[in-house]
Amino acid sequence: MTIVAVLINCLKDWDKLNCADQVNNFKKLIDSILLHLGIMTDTSIKSKVELLAELQDRIEYLIKKEGIDEDLLVMGLVNFVTESLEATLMKQGHTIILDEKLISSNRIDLEMKTRLSCSLEQLKQNDFYEEAIKELDQWNALVASNFSRGNRAKWKRESSEVITEDLEEDCFRIHRKILNILSEVSIINLMSKVDIEEIKNLTHTIALREGLIYSHPTLE
Repeated sequence: MTIVAVLINCLKDWDKLNCADQVNNFKKLIDSILLHLGIMTDTSIKSKVELLAELQDRIEYLIKKEGIDEDLLVMGLVNFVTESLEATLMKQGHTIILDEKLISSNRIDLEMKTRLSCSLEQLKQNDFYEEAIKELDQWNALVASNFSRGNRAKWKRESSEVITEDLEEDCFRIHRKILNILSEVSIINLMSKVDIEEIKNLTHTIALREGLIYSHPTLE
């Protein structure tokens, strides 16, 4: 299973664990992730399955088409979710402090103080706080069990192997004379200097420009 698939599964599992009376609405959470990735969507007309599929497609597009490192992108989204869940707790605390200051001040009338007092009592209910803590703890547990350093190293290794295999299959498209010259260049060094699409269509000019080879008489 790829690191992207694991992220999607973690989100599914988190939703199942907190399907009733969520403090952090699942659809809104996915919507915020998509917006973070540059996608605006209408969550009201899409199912959770559709939203997760859209999220996975967007992540894979950014990795494959935009060349974003998959570990960097996925772990960035993992942290984004963590920060979103933590923000729920922080917002509640900030709201309580602000409401208490308003109630004790002379800036609002008696009717507004009464209304704020009622909402303040609801905010202080343990159910909200305990549920928000539980949702954050469950997410952190999923992250700890799925995104360990060992798993991340394995995914990086597997990703590198896939890219290398794809590259080897396309090597026939590189001019044989250049391929012979590059025979002593490691595949990792080659990929670090030249975009994979350029490697597939490598020319003498690109090879010279990137410092992979120097002027060679056999190409003249």
